[in-house]
Amino acid sequence: MRGKTQDAKQLNHSDVGPLTLTYQAFDVRDAPGQQLVIYHAEPGSPDVEALSLLGAVNAIRRQTARDPHP
Repeated sequence: MRGKTQDAKQLNHSDVGPLTLTYQAFDVRDAPGQQLVIYHAEPGSPDVEALSLLGAVNAIRRQTARDPHP
């Protein structure tokens, strides 16, 4: 078991471009081999804005998929 790990990861998202997110991975005690991984952006960083934009883009896509002819 690895316990808990933390590091930064660079991603390139097709909608918002490059993101640098910090992640923490936790072993799940009752499920050997499974991990819970949480990604977050540093407060005040451009990555926070990019994640907010990504959330808005996703919301618009879901709304459009539900009601294609407003």
